[in-house]
Amino acid sequence: MGKAKDTSAWDREELQNISSADDLMVSPLREDGKTYGTPTWIWNVAVDGDLYVRAYNGQKSRWYQAALKQGQGRIHAAGMVKNVVFEPVDGEINERIDAAYRAKYKDSTYLAPMIGTKAKEATMKIIPICILQLILLIGLFMLSSFNTISAQDSQHIVRMAKIQVDSTRLNEYKAILAEEIETAVRVEPGVLTLYAIYEKEHPTHITIL
Repeated sequence: MGKAKDTSAWDREELQNISSADDLMVSPLREDGKTYGTPTWIWNVAVDGDLYVRAYNGQKSRWYQAALKQGQGRIHAAGMVKNVVFEPVDGEINERIDAAYRAKYKDSTYLAPMIGTKAKEATMKIIPICILQLILLIGLFMLSSFNTISAQDSQHIVRMAKIQVDSTRLNEYKAILAEEIETAVRVEPGVLTLYAIYEKEHPTHITIL
């Protein structure tokens, strides 16, 4: 099956601006899952409408380890700040990424290590978290079949939604969900708390209540 385009795809003009500016800095989330790490400048290439980066020092690079563990963070590029998801990459796509690095950085003395095995093993795809995705999340939460039960206090209602997420988009979904929960508790009248429970054996099966 071919790769389906989804709402996380980069806007073509934004991607072109990021690639042309070549000033991209990544800030994966820190251990607390809330604050962003120190921005790190890295090379980037665009391949088939997606944005890719590599760690010069391989998988031991501090930013790479944080991106791999946390799965999300922020980038600064071309005058923009974007909340993003980091997704490790391997397989045949790396050959096209190599070609993109050769074309973009052909005059740099750092090219060889960036297409070498160590850096190639630390390749990350950067996926933007879009507003449309947030709307989709809210829609899923509202439209999914859920059970409504009254708590002991008749003024309180507990709503429960069971959702199954595409495993290839789990980190992306978690990032959006965390933001939505924080916003809902902070600004939605009557919302006291929200919890997301992931099944241990099936982490793509999520209960929200």
